[in-house]
Amino acid sequence: MRKTRTSLTIITLLIFSTLLVYVYAAPARSSQPVDRRLVSEMNATNMNYHIDADGDAAVTVLFNDERQQRVWVTTVTNTFREQEVRNVYTIVGEIPAQDITVEMLMELLSNNASAAYGSYQALHLESTDEIAIFFGGKVSVQAPPELLEAITIHIAEIADTQEQRIFGIDKY
Repeated sequence: MRKTRTSLTIITLLIFSTLLVYVYAAPARSSQPVDRRLVSEMNATNMNYHIDADGDAAVTVLFNDERQQRVWVTTVTNTFREQEVRNVYTIVGEIPAQDITVEMLMELLSNNASAAYGSYQALHLESTDEIAIFFGGKVSVQAPPELLEAITIHIAEIADTQEQRIFGIDKY
């Protein structure tokens, strides 16, 4: 039984790392200057935010049922075919690596395939041997403020629903 569980755990982690999601890791940076365009973009929305220690905009989206979800809009950008984009993401939850199941991976893969916008991402936290599950997407730095706000709220809603369903908590 133990050998089967260990094999299943190894297979699950392999599937998780190769099929489910790409690993989300913010680039390592020290005292990253805040992109002033980000501040301007955020000020043009109706969202309350603050700039965190990494220079990212941290937004707390409040829901009517007294739940909330923290979303980050990154100061660091990437370029794809001459289009500059930012990450907009939130944490869904953290789960011990040994508790990840094939069923959970398949559900997240299915959700990624059918999502109109955004995807689940993961990061193995080696210090705690946990998997942090994120939900996020990319937005053009040229996007109108209304679109940035809509994307931020959408990401918060999806993640909060999954956080409540999977973990039964309101931590993030």
